[in-house]
Amino acid sequence: IIMAGKSMQLLKDLQCAESTTCQATARDAERKSLYTLFLESVRSRLRHGEEPTAQVLTEQRGTKGNLIKIQSIAERHLELDDVHDPLLAINFARLYLEQSDFHEKFAGGDICVDRSSESVTCQTFELTLRSCLYPHIDKQYLDCCGNLMQTLKKDYRLVEYLQAMRNFFLMEGGDTMYDFYTSIFDKIREKETWQNVSFLNVQLQEAVGQRYPEDSSRLSITFENVDTAKKKLPVHILDGLTLSYKVPWPVDIVISLECQKIYNQVFLLLLQIKWAKYSLDVLLFGELASTAEKPQLKEEVLCEQDTAAQFGPQKEPVRQQIHRMFLLRVKLMHFVNSLHNYIMT
Repeated sequence: IIMAGKSMQLLKDLQCAESTTCQATARDAERKSLYTLFLESVRSRLRHGEEPTAQVLTEQRGTKGNLIKIQSIAERHLELDDVHDPLLAINFARLYLEQSDFHEKFAGGDICVDRSSESVTCQTFELTLRSCLYPHIDKQYLDCCGNLMQTLKKDYRLVEYLQAMRNFFLMEGGDTMYDFYTSIFDKIREKETWQNVSFLNVQLQEAVGQRYPEDSSRLSITFENVDTAKKKLPVHILDGLTLSYKVPWPVDIVISLECQKIYNQVFLLLLQIKWAKYSLDVLLFGELASTAEKPQLKEEVLCEQDTAAQFGPQKEPVRQQIHRMFLLRVKLMHFVNSLHNYIMT
């Protein structure tokens, strides 16, 4: 009820086109009020089963013995506790039957049930509301919210804003976001300061402004310090980046701050995967290779045999280590690239 009321109020505030208003007025003239629909459903429920069909009567005759048996079992259980209440026995028997079958199977013959009292008194008021009122509320709620969504899509460019969220937060923008995050990764690789908010926003505006000039003014990025213990792990070095996208009213009802928090969680996950991919791509083991190829300074002092004995055998293990590290790098690249392609596509 609250959601339907909010949707109705929002539709009224949006002041839809006159044609839509005229159509809605015509529909409202033919539509019955919720109170009228509720009364009709209650009356229909009270009258339900007054004229059973031939098929229902056949089923009643076929199951009559079992129903009487169930009632007799309930009565015997009550007699053990010195309770003699036929109505209570019928209600205990109801526990063994489905609600929809109770009216049909207990009708006619030796067992008489007052349907008006059974619908109103024996059942809780909540069940009556569930069957007679809630379906009408749900229908009007769906119609109202559906009209609101159509209005947001048609008149307020909701789909375009959602596509912009996908382009930037889910990185479907391709080259745009690549230019942005590689500039950060380069700073991290060179061990330079990159957490400056001005630097981050300048890089974001330069990357987005080239291909999406309309969205560049809506985007901004901030950085918040997080737990230093997590920062020790390279994968968490990007924690604290928060991307923001400003949307006008009433689209911000759909793309709310809570919604953007969820988008930011996905954005951070994608950044971590791309950071791992970038790190493996630029990893070349240059220091190990230079150590293996470095000339020995003591070769002129020591004899050739002593030099070969001391330094010759040490070069092979270093080269083997480099070879193994390259093999490990290839395996890690295969895993990270597969994960990256799976998530991005």
